[in-house]
Amino acid sequence: MKIVKSESPGQFFIVGMDVAKDQRLSLTERGMLLTLLSLPPDWDFTVEGMARAQGIDERLKASDQMQWVRMMNNIRVCAKEIIEEDLIFV
Repeated sequence: MKIVKSESPGQFFIVGMDVAKDQRLSLTERGMLLTLLSLPPDWDFTVEGMARAQGIDERLKASDQMQWVRMMNNIRVCAKEIIEEDLIFV
């Protein structure tokens, strides 16, 4: 399986036809692979990384605890859905 990424983040990546035609991967799995490859190399897949990307930080926690809890719970639910729907049950 040959994958070549550009040195410039976000520019392009090349995926060989063996990846596109690999029958061991479902269409969903191939789509997820391409999505993950298209993300910047410093992308953070953790709950903390998702929170940081949405601007949820300690300042929000100090100023509006209920909003912080709602937003963090939403991120946890989203992360759980990604894992269960896309990774486990495919």
